[in-house]
Amino acid sequence: MIPRIFMVIFNCSQPLLIKAVIRYIESPSRQSSCSERYLILAAVSVYLGSTFSSSQYLYRTARLQLSVKSSLTSLVYHKTLGTAADAADTGKATTVMSTDVDAIAEAPSMFHDLVGRVLEVTFGLLILGDQVKWLWPVPLIIILFCSRVSKFVAKNIRSRQRNWNEATERRIGALGSILGSMKSVKALGITEALLSYIADLRNDELARAGEKRFMDCQYNSSANALGLFSPAITVALFAIVSHFKNVPLDTAVLFTTVAALSIVTHPANMIMTIYPRIVSVASSFERFQEFLMASPLEDTRKLEAEVRPAGTNNGDAVSLTDVTVNGKNSQPILRNINLKLSHGSVTVCCGPVGSGKSVLGKAILGELPTAKGLVRLSSKKIGFCDQTPWVMAGTMKEVICAFDASVDEAKYKSVVKACCLDHDLSPFHDGHDGLHIGSRGVNLSGGQKQRIALARLLYTGENIVVLDDSFAALDGTTESQVIENLIGPAGLLRKNGAAVLWITNSAQYFQFADHIILLDKGMVSREGTAKEMEPYVDALRKFSVEDDSPAPSAPTRPDKTQTKRDAHNDLYRQTGDISLYAFYLKSTGLVAPIAVVGTTATYAFFNTIPTYWIKFWADSDGSNTAVFAVGYLLIAFMAWAATSVHMWTTLCLLAKRSGTHLHDALAVKILGAPLSYFVATDIGVTLNRFSQDIDLVDRQLPNSFARFATQCCKMTAQIIVMSLVQTTFAYAVPLCAIVVYFVQRVYLRTSRQLRVLDLEAKASLYSCFHETIDGLPTIRAFGWQRAVEQRNINAIDLSMRPVFLMRCLNRWLLIVLELIVNAVAVAIVAFAVLGGSGRGTRVGVALNLVILTNSTLVSLVLGFTDLEVSLGAISRLKSVEEMTPQEDLSGEALIPDKSWPARGELVLKDLATGYSIRHNVLSNVDLIAKAGQKLVVCGRTGSGKSTIFMSLLRLIESTGSINVDGINILVVPRSIVRSRCFIAVPQDSVVFKDASLRFNLDPTGTVRDRNLRDALKSTGIWNVFSDANAEAADILDQKLFSLPPMSVGQQQLFALARAVAQKHRLAVSRCYSDTGDDHSQRARPIVLLDEVTASMDSTTETKVYDVVEKEFVAEGHTVIFVSHRLGGLLGRLREGIDAVAVLKDGRVMVETDFNKLSNVESGDEQSNASS
Repeated sequence: MIPRIFMVIFNCSQPLLIKAVIRYIESPSRQSSCSERYLILAAVSVYLGSTFSSSQYLYRTARLQLSVKSSLTSLVYHKTLGTAADAADTGKATTVMSTDVDAIAEAPSMFHDLVGRVLEVTFGLLILGDQVKWLWPVPLIIILFCSRVSKFVAKNIRSRQRNWNEATERRIGALGSILGSMKSVKALGITEALLSYIADLRNDELARAGEKRFMDCQYNSSANALGLFSPAITVALFAIVSHFKNVPLDTAVLFTTVAALSIVTHPANMIMTIYPRIVSVASSFERFQEFLMASPLEDTRKLEAEVRPAGTNNGDAVSLTDVTVNGKNSQPILRNINLKLSHGSVTVCCGPVGSGKSVLGKAILGELPTAKGLVRLSSKKIGFCDQTPWVMAGTMKEVICAFDASVDEAKYKSVVKACCLDHDLSPFHDGHDGLHIGSRGVNLSGGQKQRIALARLLYTGENIVVLDDSFAALDGTTESQVIENLIGPAGLLRKNGAAVLWITNSAQYFQFADHIILLDKGMVSREGTAKEMEPYVDALRKFSVEDDSPAPSAPTRPDKTQTKRDAHNDLYRQTGDISLYAFYLKSTGLVAPIAVVGTTATYAFFNTIPTYWIKFWADSDGSNTAVFAVGYLLIAFMAWAATSVHMWTTLCLLAKRSGTHLHDALAVKILGAPLSYFVATDIGVTLNRFSQDIDLVDRQLPNSFARFATQCCKMTAQIIVMSLVQTTFAYAVPLCAIVVYFVQRVYLRTSRQLRVLDLEAKASLYSCFHETIDGLPTIRAFGWQRAVEQRNINAIDLSMRPVFLMRCLNRWLLIVLELIVNAVAVAIVAFAVLGGSGRGTRVGVALNLVILTNSTLVSLVLGFTDLEVSLGAISRLKSVEEMTPQEDLSGEALIPDKSWPARGELVLKDLATGYSIRHNVLSNVDLIAKAGQKLVVCGRTGSGKSTIFMSLLRLIESTGSINVDGINILVVPRSIVRSRCFIAVPQDSVVFKDASLRFNLDPTGTVRDRNLRDALKSTGIWNVFSDANAEAADILDQKLFSLPPMSVGQQQLFALARAVAQKHRLAVSRCYSDTGDDHSQRARPIVLLDEVTASMDSTTETKVYDVVEKEFVAEGHTVIFVSHRLGGLLGRLREGIDAVAVLKDGRVMVETDFNKLSNVESGDEQSNASS
């Protein structure tokens, strides 16, 4: 605060210095040379004191802001770690961490600035009172009037700011969900529908932004009236009073009054413009407080040591006594559960989909609080492997060893071997230790991710283990081997004495269990040993296909992250790159920038000319006082009108048009990129394009562009006027320009390098947040909260370093620029008092312009700095538009007629495909799926099953030919292939929680409610969302997050219902007829089902096959199952019609003798039974 007080003192000394210099010049008898030296020394002291005190103030303010920002960001992360997994929202956390925290961090500087401005207004009024006597309250009255108007206008700013932030949060949340599931999104062929959905969210956000911006225009219009009309009215009244008193205008008093009014009105104007910022900060603080005050996850579990006296522990690792767990609607989803897990034992929990198996696991993990009963644990650190495994970005070794500072190599190798990872990943030339698995494990197959998560669980060595269907993505052979290595008689978990709860429906492995519980409708219906439970769980049995050869997929690994590429592109971007301005202006159209520049030039002229007008007024004989007074008021009005229109064209015209165009173009490019782009690019980097860069486009770039244009015009006008009144100054302009040019070159080069570091650090911080939200249950289960929090603190610290250095660099630049202006000001004073020539009016104009020029130059540089940062966002968006590869290639232009595919016959000829050009997973594949046939593609994990799935959907590049009804789909646009040729159900079911149930089923909105309801009913999902009396439209229009949550198995059923809805959607779009019983003329898309029953019990699996038979097979569709289990499929295959394709060593073997496959399964089962 002390530097700010000195700033006030030095700033308020400038009018007194101007008065003293003018008095000295106009004095009839010059005083001694000592007075001249004192005046020059006073000028040096005032201007240098102002520069260095402001520098110290801004430096200390920057440190305070960054300290507050770091603390608040860490607090957001800490709160996120304690939030329930189903309540954690990536969009909300990101918005709070970025937009809200940035706003709140400005609060301390706003407080100090407010105090300083109040002091400046007070001292300015005292100086003004000494000059104009009883007229000093005039500016105060104007201040009070304008403040009342501004308060009336701004009363709704807070709510509008909140609405804008919430709309931004919804958009970022939706984009986070979409970008995190791009493989499934593309497989479903809903890219166009999602682009429309994103555009609707964006339009809603811009509508909310428009309401806030319009209020800002009105507020700033009333605030600017103060700075423009206050000097004009005060000086006009002072001149009129002096005229009636027959007192000639005193030049020293007149220019001192103008300088004092500048000291009063500028701080007062800043105080008024601070109010919207205070409102914005208050809104952000309210959201931040609401985020922190949200109910945390309630851990109702107790440690044995807390509930039992010392020495009375019964040896149970986990004990559940009469446990009841409620869902969102307060209805029990688990009731009266009693369970004990002993050290060294394996307990299997089985049951149909939706019976509460995963809920039981979450209750033990503490992810769901108990409504009744007690959960006792020997330790709250639990080894957990989820159905959808969570893996951090990094190398395979880093993920498995997690946060172990000193890696136990022997232990690491043993767990890798136990999970069959050494065998599966051995083909990679750089070794599996260095394999980068990518964001969310995007470089891995589902089975590889599960085995890495299992290896991590083994490495941690926890004594309590929860396995939630953790082997579902593995083929039968790999599954048998891994299970044997983990929970077999000599398994690692048994050796470690771990208490294991294994949630599974794989009955062939129940022999490994010491105890089995069967759940049904949230209650334990049966329990006992494997032998006792055999009659009750036999229906759950699933089988595997024997296959011993690995054929690992080939993940791609980027040589350099997208963040670094963006940053280095920004580093070498030329200053004032015309192409960037052209790119930005193209997004705004011609009208908006022309209007902004025109109003800017008009405002700059009428804002600068009053000082020169006063010179003429002071030099006049006093006979035209009314003319000069009215002229001054008219000039003020023109300046006010110009700046008001300027604000509207900037915020409501230019900002909206650029925001709409750039966001839409970005969305089209990103969603149109191939899958390989998302493999090579971290989700945090891509999401930053939509959050950080679009935020710059919305909130900073329009203001920076307008601010820079305004200050350029004002600086030009001020230089012209100063050159007119001080001709000597005209000779100094080229010299000053040269100095400024070289200074800004050094500044920009350094700022670019710091910007590189800033981008990389911020991307790392955002990725850390997103990764944590994805893995909250796993992090809490293993007790990694402190470790991930320390990692986040390190990321925050790293992200603050370039920001702090950038602030220091800005301070250096401002010091240099202010010293240049100070040198000019001191030179003017020295020439005036030493030269003995020049009139007081000229010196008064010059010194008043120095005050304006100083702030103008500072604002010009800051505007240029902000513009450079914003242009960095434009450069990155331009790079995305120009450099992002697109899926559709030249030559893919064949548009089949609407009846295609009429039969659904698939022929693969010499197909070679893989995840990279250098490594084909499959080579020379020949395969035929006849029209109306059911084809099962099976094989071990990593054999290439999913590769075939993705190649058919054109998600990866292929050579050879893929013919559907005689048309090679390699030359058909990929959007048509996915939306018309195939109906796909990918392995990873994707849902959008912030969208309606209707949108999740039918993103195009063309399917009738009856068909949507029937699709949900046919898969058994309708009862999850609705009771018998509910209206379909009411349920379908509800947001998915407001409906009861679905288990993983239920999400797979929901995905199947979406496939049925897609069949009806294609009927509505007239790709085939949806009426009548004659199917001969109907187009028949091929149905692709990728591991659709992986997390289901046999009863639900049977229901799925029944739906497939009724909805697709019976209507003549070709159905391709991608599965590593045959199980219930074998009994549904038609002899002589259907076929099984077994993948092995990148080749395909087609089998139509199903007895051979049955024998293989029987042998596999017997080998398991005997082991």
